[in-house]
Amino acid sequence: MNKRLLVRATLIQTRFELLTVIKAEALEQMAATRRHAMSKRTNGCIAHMADIEVDNLAVIEMGETRRNWRLCTRKEEDEVSDEIIARIQGVLTKNNLVPRNVHSCSQHKAQFLSQSVEISGLRTATFGEAISKISTVHDRFGEHLGGTTMLDIPSFDTGVGPVFSASNRLFTLKSDCPTEQDVEFHEGIDTLGLLNRLKSGELIHAPENMVKFFKRVKHVDDGYEYAPFVPGGFKIGDIVELQVTFVALASRMNKVKLTSRLQAVTLLDNTFAKRAALARKDANKYSRSKPAIRRKIGYFQDDIEDDRTNKKHKSTSLMENEDEMNQ
Repeated sequence: MNKRLLVRATLIQTRFELLTVIKAEALEQMAATRRHAMSKRTNGCIAHMADIEVDNLAVIEMGETRRNWRLCTRKEEDEVSDEIIARIQGVLTKNNLVPRNVHSCSQHKAQFLSQSVEISGLRTATFGEAISKISTVHDRFGEHLGGTTMLDIPSFDTGVGPVFSASNRLFTLKSDCPTEQDVEFHEGIDTLGLLNRLKSGELIHAPENMVKFFKRVKHVDDGYEYAPFVPGGFKIGDIVELQVTFVALASRMNKVKLTSRLQAVTLLDNTFAKRAALARKDANKYSRSKPAIRRKIGYFQDDIEDDRTNKKHKSTSLMENEDEMNQ
């Protein structure tokens, strides 16, 4: 690789790594601020994931046919319990909010279609506390269900620290919720109406399957408001906030699987995603060594000299032939 290009590629990579550090600092500051604001709420059903107090919560069995359990606030017998909504902030690392390959999906496979996201905390403290809280939630469900084997929410540690994922299926079997009504899909995930065609007497898009999308917008008085957003507007590298609920689902072999169900995604900051995309583009452009080729089209001095040489050679040959004939 050309030395100049190598130096430039190194500088671009350094800039990309610096962006990651700056993004981590911005994420931690934003998460800590939002966590502090949520701690002042009087509504106990909404909490930062790191601050969920499981000892004060109840596990309530739901489901008309398929058994499932939810994490809810404690209420008296004649009161309605509120399901706990946990919020967590991170950098978007995987995005499947707009389903792909729907056109080739069969009715049988449609029940497994889902919207999902994955976020990273870039090894920040607040995100780490939130991830640690999941094991506490798991234990709370385990205590309620007694000797049932609990399958935990899978967690992974990547090159940028642990990640958290959440998903929500697009369809529910009508037999699992016979009293639920079918609702329309968000126009941003079914622009061609392909998902709507997959609905049948057995499959519905229930309220439980809905995921909401928001964008934080700066207000004129230096505050913020939350406007509706489109699922296609989220990009890898955006700082987002997820709203999730914890649901334990009855599985085979007398096992119960704990899942994090995606309820909403909010775009908090997309400036770093734009900068990172430019840095990646430059890095890919200059980090690979490509062969240098040239193309010459036309006629050059060599061609003219070749013509002269050929003409002179031809004339000499003719003179030699004439001498031979005269002899």
